[in-house]
Amino acid sequence: PWRMTSLGFSISGHGDPEAEIAASALSRMVRERQLDRYRRWLETRTTYPREWREAAIDAQDGLYLTAGELEQLGAELMFLLRSRFPERMTDPSKRPPGSVPVEMLVLSYPLSPPAEGPRSGS
Repeated sequence: PWRMTSLGFSISGHGDPEAEIAASALSRMVRERQLDRYRRWLETRTTYPREWREAAIDAQDGLYLTAGELEQLGAELMFLLRSRFPERMTDPSKRPPGSVPVEMLVLSYPLSPPAEGPRSGS
């Protein structure tokens, strides 16, 4: 039978124009479904036990980063997410009582294009 073995993935077209178009379409569809699940959570969270409502994260933050720093931060976050409790995905006996699947979205993107040339004081 089919079993979920992972909750996460990333999509890239690796520079191929046709693959980039396909990756973009797939990315939009996946994100729409994820955001629909998030909206459903917002609409139904009052039906969840208090401990789950308080444990859920709904946060936003902003940083000034270079492309290299953003790439490094993303790699560190993904390492942290993927290295915690990996055995629980493949071995249900490792899941503690009361545990449920949790989706965590990590999105990062520049809010504006970078200025041309180096900037001093940034």
